[in-house]
Amino acid sequence: MRKTQPNHARTAVFLIPLWQGVVTVMLAVLTYSAYNWPVAKSVLTGGIISAIGSLVFALSVFTTLATDSRVVLRRMFRGEALKLALVAVLFYLAIVVLHVQALPTMAGFLVTLLVFWVALLRAIK
Repeated sequence: MRKTQPNHARTAVFLIPLWQGVVTVMLAVLTYSAYNWPVAKSVLTGGIISAIGSLVFALSVFTTLATDSRVVLRRMFRGEALKLALVAVLFYLAIVVLHVQALPTMAGFLVTLLVFWVALLRAIK
């Protein structure tokens, strides 16, 4: 494994929500063509929830450059906690307020979560 440079890691982490958004739109279009708008809206909502969570994580970890590994680790834990809390609230709002379908919403979320992990694995290769 190679050593990841701070600017490379920062760029990679901020590109992840962008790629999640691209995949979300493509998935929603495919879902709309195969099913209907309520299912596509649910998939779109799940993908947006995932992308927002990733963006919150990126902002909480990389708002300023830190060189101390303890500071970076603390920011990562804080960012992940904020992300999880926000995702839970967004899922609640999506299902209760927007009345999206739970299963397609979760599917959209999981597909874009896969984008998150693939991007991170590629960034450290």
